[in-house]
Amino acid sequence: MRTGAEEGNGASVAGNDAEQRERIEQAAAEQRVAETRRQAEEAAARQAQEETRQLEMAKLEQQRQEQERLAALRAQEQRQAEQALALRREQERTQREEQLRAAQEAQRQEQLRLAEQERTRAQEAAEALARQQERERDAAAALVREQEQQRAAEAAARELARQRAAQEHARLLAEQRAAQDRLERQRQAEEQERQSRQRAEEERQQAELRQREVLAAQQKAQQEALRREAEDAARRRAEQLAQRQAEELARQRAQAEARRAQDAVAGQETVAPGAGAGAAFGGSGLAGERARRTALGSELGNRARELVRGLGVLGGAPPVARTIEDDSRQRRRVVSTGAERDVPLRLYIDGFRQKIERNGTLNGGQLGDRVRIDPVVSVALRSDGSVEDVMIVRSSGHAEVDAAVRRIVRLNERYAAFPPNVAALYDVIEIRRIWTFANGLKLLEEVR
Repeated sequence: MRTGAEEGNGASVAGNDAEQRERIEQAAAEQRVAETRRQAEEAAARQAQEETRQLEMAKLEQQRQEQERLAALRAQEQRQAEQALALRREQERTQREEQLRAAQEAQRQEQLRLAEQERTRAQEAAEALARQQERERDAAAALVREQEQQRAAEAAARELARQRAAQEHARLLAEQRAAQDRLERQRQAEEQERQSRQRAEEERQQAELRQREVLAAQQKAQQEALRREAEDAARRRAEQLAQRQAEELARQRAQAEARRAQDAVAGQETVAPGAGAGAAFGGSGLAGERARRTALGSELGNRARELVRGLGVLGGAPPVARTIEDDSRQRRRVVSTGAERDVPLRLYIDGFRQKIERNGTLNGGQLGDRVRIDPVVSVALRSDGSVEDVMIVRSSGHAEVDAAVRRIVRLNERYAAFPPNVAALYDVIEIRRIWTFANGLKLLEEVR
C-alpha cells in the first residue's frame, strides 16, 4: 500500500498533467482562434482585393450600357453571396470541429469550459467580422450605387453636350449653307452685272464705232472736198503760172522776133531802100513794116494761147509744180514720242492709246508672264485712219509677243481719221510708245 506521501506525489503529478493538458488545449484553442482570425482576415483581404478589382473594372467599363452594368452588379452580388456562403460553411465546419473536440474533451470540464468560452469569443469575433464585412459590403454597394449614379449623370451630361453640339453643328451648317447661298446669289448677281456691263460696253463700243465710222466718213468727205479744193487751187495756180510763163515766153519771143525783123528791115533798107518791102506786102515801105509786125504778134499770141489750151486739156499742173507738191507731202509727216505740244495732235494720239489699251488685252491674251523686255513699237497711221506700217523698234525677245503686238494693231484697225486741224498739217503720224503688259496693256511715253 502506498503511503500518504506517495499519494500526495501522485496527486501532484496528476494535477500537473491536467494543468499541462489544459495549457495544451488552451494553446490549441488559441491557435485555432488565431487560424480562424487569419482565415477571416485573408477572406476579408481577398474580399477587399476583389472589391478593388471590381471597382477598377467598373471604372474601365464606364461607357458600357446600363444592362451590362446591372449584369456586372448581379455577378458581383452573386460572388459576394458565394463568399458569404463559403464563410458560413467554414464557420459551420469550425463549429463541427469544436463540437467534436468538445465531445472528445467532455471529461475535462475546465478545459471544455475554457474551450467553450474561446469558441464563444471566436464566434463573437467571427460574427463581428461578418457584421463588419456586411457593413463593408453595404458601403461598397453604396459606393457602387453612387458611382452608377455618377456615371448615369455623366452619361446624361455627355448626351446633353452631344445634343447641344449636334444642334450647334446643325446651326453652323445652316449658317454655312445660308452664307454659301448668299455668296452664290451675290456671284450670280455680279456675273449678271458684269455681263450687263459687258453688253453695255459692247453696245457702247459698237455705237462709238458707228459714230466714228460716220465721223470718219464725214471727215473723209471733208478731206476729199479739201483735197479737191486744194487740187483745183493747185491746178489754177499751175495754169496761172503756165499762162504767165507762156505769156512771158511769147513776149520774149515776140521781142526777139521784133528785133530780128528790125535787123532784117534795116538790112533790106540798106540794100534797096524803099523797094522790096512795099512790093512784098503790096504797099509802101512803112505800111509793109507795120503789116509784118502785126503778123508776127498775131503768130506769137496764137502760139501762147495754144500752149495754155494744151495745159488746160491735160488737167494738171506742169511737171515742175507737181514735184514741189510731192516734196511738200513728204514733209507732212510727224513722229510722236510724247514731247510734242500740239494739243489736237496729242488728243488724237490719246484716243489711239485708249483704244489699244481697252481692246488690246482681250486680243493679246495673257502675255504679261512671257514678256521680259517691254517692246518699243512705232505705229504709222495715215490721215484716213488706216495703218501704213507697224515697226518693232525694240523687240520683247519673244517672237510671239512681237507678233501679238502687230496683231493687236491690225485687229483694231481702222482707227479714227485725222481731225481737219490735224489733217491740214500732217498726212502720216508715227506713234512711238513703250508697250507694257505687266498689269494689263499700257502704252507709255519714252523718257528722254
